Amino acid sequence: MTFGVDLTVTMMVVVTVFLATVGWVRAGRRAVEDRLAALGGRADGQEARIAAVEQAMGALPGQGHIHEVQLSLADMRGELREIRALMQGNGAVMQRLEAIVTRHEEHLLEARR
Repeated sequence: MTFGVDLTVTMMVVVTVFLATVGWVRAGRRAVEDRLAALGGRADGQEARIAAVEQAMGALPGQGHIHEVQLSLADMRGELREIRALMQGNGAVMQRLEAIVTRHEEHLLEARR
């Protein structure tokens, strides 16, 4: 028994298999391209977020600035101690002045009687 090979039927089968394979490869490639496009969009979003964080971090004070603030606070503490000492001295002077004024008032009130 011999089977005759018909060239047209064989070519149709070969072309059909070839076209099915090409379609399958293209569909897979399209899916991969769609996924890559989605990942590219996510990457762009991440780049924008990273840029925003970098900008915010750039606006924060550095170690040198913080050290300057610490030094300024130490200077202010010293100045406040000086002011406290002056205020205590002024308080003592005010008490003496009040005592003097009170004596003058009493003297004037007694002289009036």
